[in-house]
Amino acid sequence: MRRPQQLLLRFAEQDTNVYFFEDPLFDAAEEAFLSFGTRSETLWKVVPHIKPGLTPAEVTSCLAELLARFLKHAKLDNWIFWYYTCSALSFSKNYRPKVVIYDCIDESAISASAITKVDPLEKELLKRADLVFKTVSFHCPVRVDWDNVYHHIVHQISKVVPGIN
Repeated sequence: MRRPQQLLLRFAEQDTNVYFFEDPLFDAAEEAFLSFGTRSETLWKVVPHIKPGLTPAEVTSCLAELLARFLKHAKLDNWIFWYYTCSALSFSKNYRPKVVIYDCIDESAISASAITKVDPLEKELLKRADLVFKTVSFHCPVRVDWDNVYHHIVHQISKVVPGIN
């Protein structure tokens, strides 16, 4: 089991409802909808189903609408947004959760050239984040601007790279 799934299960074991939004499936015949699956009474997988062939802007708009509907009906008091990718901010940026966590440990495929450029969504997410987890490994160098600007919220996690001792 991957680390994010372990964390979600731990939170859910503490009588806390955890809703994990999956990447969308482009299989809706008509109107977009959410499907729900559960691994326990308190751990829910939420899958957006949207129509294929939409532009990126239409996908973002559709995901924003699905999230708005979900939050309206969920009636949550205190909630946390835990991001595994900054692209999710594109459809969730209008909300102000109690805590924002950016967990980019699994983004190990970042190239060295991408390290020096920070996506505008990532910059915005870093501004909003209360806590950031990032990987330090031989294949994923430390982002210089993170250490200089966001040192108060960034926590480095060493990642063992298979095949390298």
